[in-house]
Amino acid sequence: MPEHFSIAGIKSRLQNLDWRFIKGSTLLSGAIAIARVLGLAYSLVLARVFSPSDFGSVQYAITLATLVSIGTTPFGMHVIAQYVARQKNQPELLDQTLTNLTFLQVAVTVVSGLVAAPFIWLKAPELTLGVLVIFIGQTVFYSYWGLARGFLASGRLAIAYLGSNLVQILMVIFLVQVLRIQSTQLALIIYGTSYFLPLILLHYYKPLAPLGMRLSLLKKEIMQEVFKFSMPIWLSQFGYVLFSAMDILLLEHFVDSSAVGVYRLNVTIATVFTFLPQGISSILLPEVAAAHKDQHSKMLWRAIGIALLTNLVIIVGYLLLLGPFIRYFFGIDYQVENKVALVMALASIISGLNSIMVSVLVGKNRPGTETIGRFVALAVGASLGISLIPRYGIWGASLAVLAGVFSSLLAYSLAWYLGAKKQE
Repeated sequence: MPEHFSIAGIKSRLQNLDWRFIKGSTLLSGAIAIARVLGLAYSLVLARVFSPSDFGSVQYAITLATLVSIGTTPFGMHVIAQYVARQKNQPELLDQTLTNLTFLQVAVTVVSGLVAAPFIWLKAPELTLGVLVIFIGQTVFYSYWGLARGFLASGRLAIAYLGSNLVQILMVIFLVQVLRIQSTQLALIIYGTSYFLPLILLHYYKPLAPLGMRLSLLKKEIMQEVFKFSMPIWLSQFGYVLFSAMDILLLEHFVDSSAVGVYRLNVTIATVFTFLPQGISSILLPEVAAAHKDQHSKMLWRAIGIALLTNLVIIVGYLLLLGPFIRYFFGIDYQVENKVALVMALASIISGLNSIMVSVLVGKNRPGTETIGRFVALAVGASLGISLIPRYGIWGASLAVLAGVFSSLLAYSLAWYLGAKKQE
């Protein structure tokens, strides 16, 4: 019997596994799944209390805040994480690098806020404060996210993610649902400030690194290097955020806030189709990176098969129960036609497949493909959205998003095919 099939061989392989990584990945994946459910609950509670117009205003403001944080979020999630991971065992170098990273993040935050605030005030003055609060909250949270990822502190990252979503849903239930303070401004402030309490407690009891900047450690050369490293990450995030926001922005511009509210509630419910694929993706990427290239195709098709079969079962119940569910909990004003619900579900399913494709391509050390796919989706989705949404409203927005995610799936599939041909 070959050694790797023997009991001794299996025991040896188990001992050589990076159990800390596996444990951390599993913990974080579970926390993210629970946090997404809590985030879904936040939207559902608001939709139940607010009219479609007010709910649409909240979703529009969150979208604007995401656009404002287009520079700070990826800097925190990816740039800070990358530098901390490389230097965490070199305290003096890490101290200097963190000072420069903090300075750059603060600078990007200030510039982004100053540039965005006048435009938001001109477009929606009543939402300006809420948008800026969410922007600052997201910036602080994703900066901590990058710091925790760099130190491989999955437990603290899970607590931060779960904690912020838990605070968010508890506050909105108590203030908006129980006390009936039905204010869109309050809902936005809750959303933005919910990030802070878990992070303050974590830093007080389990600090990852000291806060503050020592001006003497600021170095022009380090900041130039970090800035150069950040450019492709910012570019990729730019494509992703604009595609994610374009349906909301176009609906608000060409139709109204009520259409945004109805559309966003139904899209939020349809995200249930992405839960399993994104969970698979978080585990698949490191598996692909560690596996031999001959195994990659099998791993990809296995993951796609599991995701598709599961979602095909879910979609039957989804289409049968969605209408009664919305009418009972939110009112008939939030209901969409069956064809619109189906298109939203298909777009969500394909988005899940995209996350699987990207995890495999990145695992194969081809991260640039993700950026290409994002810009393909943006070009197709935005061009169709501009032509369809003024005429068809929510139906047009749904079709534009479906076309965008499908075009990116084609781009990823082509990249996979060309890569496979090159290996032959």
